[in-house]
Amino acid sequence: MRTAAFCLAGALALAECSSDDGPSTDDRGASSAGEEEPAGDTRVSAEFAADPTLTLSEHYAGLVRAVLDADTAFVSDHGGLTAYALDDGAERFRVEPAAPGVDAYGPDDIPEDEGDRQRFSTDLVDLPQPQLTEVDGRDVLLAAHLVEADGNGVRGSLMGVDAATGEELWNLELDPEHWRSDPFRPALTLSAAHDGHVVVTSTNGDFLHQQPPLTRERHVVDLATGEIVRELEDTLIGHVDGVVYTAVGSDGIIGGTLVAADAVDGEVLWELDVPDQGSAVLGPWLLLTDWDGLTQGDGQLLRLSDREVVLDRGEGPDAARGCIHDDESAVTACTLENELIGIDADGAVIWSIPTDGGWVSPEPGNGYLYGRPDGTPLAIDAATGEIAAEFDRDPETVGPTGVLQRDGNTLTFHAFL
Repeated sequence: MRTAAFCLAGALALAECSSDDGPSTDDRGASSAGEEEPAGDTRVSAEFAADPTLTLSEHYAGLVRAVLDADTAFVSDHGGLTAYALDDGAERFRVEPAAPGVDAYGPDDIPEDEGDRQRFSTDLVDLPQPQLTEVDGRDVLLAAHLVEADGNGVRGSLMGVDAATGEELWNLELDPEHWRSDPFRPALTLSAAHDGHVVVTSTNGDFLHQQPPLTRERHVVDLATGEIVRELEDTLIGHVDGVVYTAVGSDGIIGGTLVAADAVDGEVLWELDVPDQGSAVLGPWLLLTDWDGLTQGDGQLLRLSDREVVLDRGEGPDAARGCIHDDESAVTACTLENELIGIDADGAVIWSIPTDGGWVSPEPGNGYLYGRPDGTPLAIDAATGEIAAEFDRDPETVGPTGVLQRDGNTLTFHAFL
């Protein structure tokens, strides 16, 4: 097992690297008898069982779309959402949208041949990731599906479900104009839910080739009632702590004016001119990067609360291919051209791990980042950059007590060791 962390050179160097031998005996003995010892690491192990702890389903196809709490796996498929108990694998409940889900399948629909099964999974429409959030003191599941419309086209369904009982609290039907006749690659996405609201985006078109021209509709939804609060006209950049961030300008990554507004009433809190730049909201940060339409250049990291620059161009996430924020460690990880870096709550780059130059998209869980910077599936301590575990394969979904994996059409739970 590898345990080395790496320090950055030059402007990104740490004041002290991991080669420091630690405090001297005199330093350790200087603490007063009445001082409390620092709290130990209470996280679960980063390592999960290679063999399945439980089999949840033998008839699951497509990318795994699920969210886990300590006791339950909430798993979306194209026909609905199923809750599985993690003590014995039993089905706790299942909820389905009122209209049949697009590409909904049964056990007999999944081909037995491996090649045919792979093609079957690839041809399924994209399925939104479910979310588990708290609304007025109750744990609520958000499950979105594309559903069949009468005649041509498709519609969208967003359900709010009581996570404890499976009771459907509300069901919002989405009927965007661009889905009403012959939709081309329709898709639904959800922002991260914050302060009882979520932003739902319906898309029609091909993002990469813009054929036909990509169209979107975005709505802010009240999670207590399932009602649409307002529609967003501009490009959604992020949704954090009750604030929605949008870019006024072209409908895509190229910037213009970044607007921070209250999610509910749309009151503008502040605006920032960001011409000819890509924008991304990452936890407490705003990342601005030069963008020529094909590649990203120098990055600038700003604190959202006051828009102060904490990492200027050449100091941090330059040419970032992707960033994620881990709430538990308060660390933001960014994939650059040849390294994965960690940025702490003060905006300092605290660790760097070399990569093989490929795309790295780590998934956070329990204060670890699961990914493969050098081609090997790893669990990385988000706070230190140390390698906590190595695996034969990446987890599909990470939860508080274990991970989900899919082998063929069998979905399994693997407990942390």
